[in-house]
Amino acid sequence: MRAIRGALVAESALLAAGAVAVIVDLIVRGDFSGRQVGMAAFLVACALGIAWALLAAGRALGAGRRSGRAVVMTWQLFQGILGATALATASVLSVVLGAVLLVLAVGVAFLLLTPRVVEATTRH
Repeated sequence: MRAIRGALVAESALLAAGAVAVIVDLIVRGDFSGRQVGMAAFLVACALGIAWALLAAGRALGAGRRSGRAVVMTWQLFQGILGATALATASVLSVVLGAVLLVLAVGVAFLLLTPRVVEATTRH
């Protein structure tokens, strides 16, 4: 269970770093038109919201509640798709990031389905 919670913290940190990168990119570009600011605000809100949801799901799993499993598994599916898509690009940075995302997604999904975790989260 600790490994899952640790991976969820890492995923949340990556999402928060992505939100910061969007803000920095907006400031560096200096394009503060309504469309750019609105898009940046939406991306930041989504990234931070998902990060919060993953941390809350990790807490639920740690407490033995099954309510966090669906949130975590759904995010792993989305993250796996994002990672596989990033692997298909030509940029070295996106390939590395895609590999990290894919490994995290597969690892957490596997751990989430182990009998030990399923048993620990079906008692409540």
